[in-house]
Amino acid sequence: MTKDDHTPDTWVRLLDAQGGIREDAIKPPRPQGRPRNPFPKHSVHITLTSNEITVLDKLIEQLSIGTNTKVSRGQIIAFMAHYLRDELSHLEIELAETKSFRELAEKLRKEIE
Repeated sequence: MTKDDHTPDTWVRLLDAQGGIREDAIKPPRPQGRPRNPFPKHSVHITLTSNEITVLDKLIEQLSIGTNTKVSRGQIIAFMAHYLRDELSHLEIELAETKSFRELAEKLRKEIE
């Protein structure tokens, strides 16, 4: 045996070979299908009137044409939620002090004008 036969790497490779573990072993194929979403999603049930669904679907249709991609209801709702949160923060409107949706709409319109 030469000195090179006793290096830690040699013993590691020997133990791996004896245990059936090889670096160059054929790896199992990658799973088929779409990869997992890096942003985990949760299913949420919402109840909308037929008028609200029509408005939402019209927004989806128009934005899908504009962006040339398929836009989902979830994307629109998520956008609206984030946008409203940012606007409320930017305009310093306190939801805890807002008594109704009408009052909220008036505050938003007044601040935008």
